[in-house]
Amino acid sequence: MAVLKRQYEEAKKRVIALETDLQLAEQRIKMLEDMHKEDTSVEINILKQQLTHKSELLDKVKQLLTRAAINEKALRQRKPSRQFEFSTLQ
Repeated sequence: MAVLKRQYEEAKKRVIALETDLQLAEQRIKMLEDMHKEDTSVEINILKQQLTHKSELLDKVKQLLTRAAINEKALRQRKPSRQFEFSTLQ
């Protein structure tokens, strides 16, 4: 009986040790998941900032292209009238 009692006590200690190891492992997993979420969150914020910056640049390019088109149209409209003025002067 003493042998069985000793084995039982040792088994209880192993169970406690295994439960403790399991709890520590679960805590490590949770910590790693939280770190991954933070890293992902940081990456998402960086990507959002880059997207915002690129959108702003795209808007500026659109404005410049619109202005260039307006200026080109104005130049084309002025050019024939100047040719007309020149031909009437001759």
